[in-house]
Amino acid sequence: MTKNLLLAWWTLAISTPILSQGVSLNTTQSPAHESAMLDVSSNNRGLLIPRLTKTERDAIQSPATALLIFNADSKQFQVNTGTSLMPVWQTIVSVLPAETSTAFWQTGGNKNLVDSSFIGSSDSKSLSFKTNSFLRLYIDSVNTKIGIGTNTPRTSLEIATTDALIVPVGTTGQRPATPVVGMIRFNSNTNKLEGFTTTGWVALH
Repeated sequence: MTKNLLLAWWTLAISTPILSQGVSLNTTQSPAHESAMLDVSSNNRGLLIPRLTKTERDAIQSPATALLIFNADSKQFQVNTGTSLMPVWQTIVSVLPAETSTAFWQTGGNKNLVDSSFIGSSDSKSLSFKTNSFLRLYIDSVNTKIGIGTNTPRTSLEIATTDALIVPVGTTGQRPATPVVGMIRFNSNTNKLEGFTTTGWVALH
């Protein structure tokens, strides 16, 4: 052990309150919180963890489960969720480019959005929406098609179910003020499906 290492250890030992519940690192001599083995606090400094390239990360001998590193290549915080023999490096935080660094969508809703905000991909990858691990909505970016309940839509919109599709329902007086050719609705006055054509609204059956 070198003199510098001994000095660093001794400095840490005399400046750090070491209590039965854990270790605290601070400048106020405050004890560690009872729920923490290591309690680091500061009002002008941060916690800096090891920065490794992917090659350096993969060269770690038997990395412990829960080992945390910062991947300097991908700019991501990663943690080993596997085992020492079979490590699985899971990304927990990505550092995005400066122009998108504030574009994190929150599950509780978002505010202060700009006109360019969007949910989706910025490349040619298709997008899937799932609930309970089952596919509900699929957007095929290659063929510009949307599938509901299917990831192989054969038309611009395919609904892969066996029930039915409910179209807008309204009275004659509730027809769109500026109809467009191709519109379909159910007229609750006539009890008929109707569509808008070049000659106006016509019954479809």
